[in-house]
Amino acid sequence: MTEHDLLEVVEIEEESGLSRWGWAAYYAEMQGTNRDLMLIARVAKAPIIEHQRLAGYIVARESAGELHINNVAVRNQFRRRGIGIALLGSIIEMAKRLKVQVAFLEVRRGNNAAQELYKKVGAEMYFGSDENLAGATAGERIASAGGTHPLCVIQASGSVALESRCAGVKSKASGTENIQVNGADDSAVVSSLQAKLSQDKSIDYIVTLGAPIALDALKAMDSSGSKAKLITFDLNADAAQDIKDGKIEFSIDQQPYVQGYQAVTALYLKLKNGNDIGGGGPVLTGPSFVDKSNIDVILPFAKKGTR
Repeated sequence: MTEHDLLEVVEIEEESGLSRWGWAAYYAEMQGTNRDLMLIARVAKAPIIEHQRLAGYIVARESAGELHINNVAVRNQFRRRGIGIALLGSIIEMAKRLKVQVAFLEVRRGNNAAQELYKKVGAEMYFGSDENLAGATAGERIASAGGTHPLCVIQASGSVALESRCAGVKSKASGTENIQVNGADDSAVVSSLQAKLSQDKSIDYIVTLGAPIALDALKAMDSSGSKAKLITFDLNADAAQDIKDGKIEFSIDQQPYVQGYQAVTALYLKLKNGNDIGGGGPVLTGPSFVDKSNIDVILPFAKKGTR
């Protein structure tokens, strides 16, 4: 992978609905002093759309004998052709030459295709969140508080995980409506939400599916004069502070720090004692709710980046 590939890498990232890194983060990874492994799969023949020269990519990092697979994605039109497993196989072979003993990766429970792919290369245990369950639990809280018309904001089209979250909300709050926004453009998110909230005053809850989108939603609510209440999936320091300040009702947190910590612990116990945690099934780390009842405890951890 080179700097010239990054615009397409970001395009594939957005198309796949991955947690957003963006051009700057990939560039920083490329220029950093860490031992980064960044591969791309190029299209052999000139595509119909001239600028689409990449079929997929993978980004990983080797550290202290461990491989951390951060992102792997394939364009929609090139899926089910063995590209994903070829990228994973190549990165694992590179890691073996670096004497790596253990590999870690992150996948959402609702992403069944990715889980099957990872099992093919030897993934044994899963620590994560059930997206539909998390959405349903959020929808139940909305309904019990009297919410009748939530607006669920999907920031990446075609993302199974994001759609599962909204489907879960709707299963408990039947008046839920979805809206698609361009999560790669904050100003476009604000504009789209502002227009929707100005047009429909019956919206009483806004559900964002990522903490950065929640910050955009706050701007849209302010400019449109909306009285809706805001909740969000996932957590960062800014969103945690907004919960503390009463601007966000609550966050549905999948606790990614716990996911990573438990994965390392599970592999240690597997090697040391032959333990198999979860019996081959998922070990859930969410949904965990952060609201006014526990924000004073959690806010310092969010500021340190561990929540």
